[in-house]
Amino acid sequence: MARLLRVSIRRIFSCQSHRPIGNMATLQDDAHRIFLRAVSAVLPPRMLRKALTVRDTAGFSVLECGGKTFSLKKNLYLVGFGKAVLGMAAAVEQIVGNHLVEGVISIPQGMEESLKLAGKR
Repeated sequence: MARLLRVSIRRIFSCQSHRPIGNMATLQDDAHRIFLRAVSAVLPPRMLRKALTVRDTAGFSVLECGGKTFSLKKNLYLVGFGKAVLGMAAAVEQIVGNHLVEGVISIPQGMEESLKLAGKR
């Protein structure tokens, strides 16, 4: 049976263990790199590129999603809601291109202002 080892993150990064575990700057750099990769992995464009695929074969296009295939003929409508929908809608638009006819999204009140304050378009 596997055993869970519990170690304080503060103890690891402050190097207060009984044995030296390495350079503090290196640990912080590694932690920062791990954090950035984790955040990058869940950004809408990356997640949606894995979930949605458009294939052009024999003069027609298909959308592959969740193991299903849908014929595309400029017949796609987008509906979405929630805090992350802005990024997701933009990613879908990039993936499906001119097959997207129209869409409607709903974001929480104040989200647009929050994004502007954060320097996002």
